[in-house]
Amino acid sequence: MKYLRITFFLLLISSTVFSQNNEIKEELSQLKKQAKLIYNEGVRYAKNGNIIKAHEKFDQALLYFSDFDLPYIERAKLFLLDNKTDLAINDCNQALKINENSGEAYYLKAYIKLKSKDYQAALPEFTKSINKGFTKPQAYYYRGIIHFEMKDYSNALIDFTLAIDKKPNFSYAYNERATTKRMLNDFHGAIHDYEQALVHDSSIAIVYRNIADCKIKIGDYENALEDYSKAIKRDSNYYIALNNRGIAYYQINNFESALNDFSEVIKINKDYAPAYNNLGITKIQLQNYIGAEKDFDKAIKINPEYGEAYMNRGHARELLGKFSSACSDWKKAKELGVKEAEKYMTECE
Repeated sequence: MKYLRITFFLLLISSTVFSQNNEIKEELSQLKKQAKLIYNEGVRYAKNGNIIKAHEKFDQALLYFSDFDLPYIERAKLFLLDNKTDLAINDCNQALKINENSGEAYYLKAYIKLKSKDYQAALPEFTKSINKGFTKPQAYYYRGIIHFEMKDYSNALIDFTLAIDKKPNFSYAYNERATTKRMLNDFHGAIHDYEQALVHDSSIAIVYRNIADCKIKIGDYENALEDYSKAIKRDSNYYIALNNRGIAYYQINNFESALNDFSEVIKINKDYAPAYNNLGITKIQLQNYIGAEKDFDKAIKINPEYGEAYMNRGHARELLGKFSSACSDWKKAKELGVKEAEKYMTECE
């Protein structure tokens, strides 16, 4: 009888534990369901721009069920909007502890590191995010940006192309791929991609300037002028486009128009040294050597390491008969790495 009673007792305990396990599992399941409902509310609040309520809901979802990676990821995004990067990274790490295959968590970590220009650390994180299945166009685009910044133009080209394949109307990816092609001296290919960027978003003023810069490279000055003008029309304070249009005018010997553009640049940004240098070069062509010298003086005052301005001021001083000062300028230009200055140095020996 003892044996039977002991066996029965053991069966009873086993049955009770099984029942308790079922109850625990059911309770956890209900908590997880409730957490998911609250999480979904948070997502809706976030989409509607109600960041405070969204944050509350993600916090609440985690109180119901802490082993839930998605609220951590969404809360990390909210921290990013508030520039609380340490808290955002912490939430990403928490999400990865729960789900090591969360590609989006790796993506957010990579994005944070990209923002801080820690390219070496960001690159493998973006690669992990893609390998874990987060293959949205932005992941390839930002990884392409890193490759570009690290001067790995071949891989940058591949990533921008993958981003465009994922999102054919991705205007910024076209723009960045075009700029990468420029670095590889494929100016015709760059122009094509810049034009594609404008097909999808004609409001980006910088693209017109970029097209024009490429046209300058291939000697198409007339069409470059037209594109610079489009950029300036969209942004009247776009002084770099004005400066470059002045260079295009200079190249076709329209010195008066070049002078006007360089002067406009200085009105917008009085500390832009290249505009003073360009003014000086143009005034030399118009035989205003005194005015040219003064403009080179201003360029050098703004940037004492501006080698080309020293070389050009030396030329202006030579034309004014200031040979000793001219030689000093050419010597300084040579010291600053302007190789062209060497040919003028022979006149100083």
